[in-house]
Amino acid sequence: MDISTNHVMVTGGTGFIGGRFSERLVEAGATVHLLARNREKADEARKGGYHVTDGDLSDTDALHKAVRGCERVFHCAHNFSLGMADAIRVNVGGTRNLLEAARDEGISRFIYLSSVAVYGEKPPDGTDESRDLPLTGDPYADSKILAEKEVLSFSRTHGLPVVILRPAIVYGPASRVWSIGIVRSLQAKDTIVVGNGDGICNSLYVDNLVDAIILADETDAAVGEAFNITDGEVCTWGEYIG
Repeated sequence: MDISTNHVMVTGGTGFIGGRFSERLVEAGATVHLLARNREKADEARKGGYHVTDGDLSDTDALHKAVRGCERVFHCAHNFSLGMADAIRVNVGGTRNLLEAARDEGISRFIYLSSVAVYGEKPPDGTDESRDLPLTGDPYADSKILAEKEVLSFSRTHGLPVVILRPAIVYGPASRVWSIGIVRSLQAKDTIVVGNGDGICNSLYVDNLVDAIILADETDAAVGEAFNITDGEVCTWGEYIG
């Protein structure tokens, strides 16, 4: 599909990753529909030319309205700061609600942004997409795992074409954790580097992730698969912080 000529719906479009992805889509000529729960951010997005529906992933009416008339759904939204019960309710339940809206509105492909966090804090060298994903008790990682299972199960049951992407450490302008947070830590002189800083940092520049999302949309062979996404270059933590 030529994404530049179509209507697409993006969750998390007022955040870091979803926001940059939405910018790139608009630059390419696509019509972008967003779901926004923050009124101030929603108003700013409307000024930027986006089609915005007020609501969140628990609001099924808003989800159907946001998805209606679109060809693709890109699910980039995720709440990071929740306990286990709320993470499952919001992140997993919200993903299920979005899948149902996508099915009902005739969406032709559903792209879900997961995370390499699904492999746990210390995955062994050589970990790839075939590795099992055991729950660890971490709300963020476990809700990503359970949402992935929801996406794949829904696809098998309802025939909705899906692709799962597992980004690594995503950095770039407006990255609150891996860019702004580290700079502020350096300014405060409280950054701690373990050992000589020679541990591997699986970094991923945000525009490289956007390229991967677009490829997942364009590549029919990607349907039904999950992909780990990094910059593809070995970078140590010392080099990254430097």
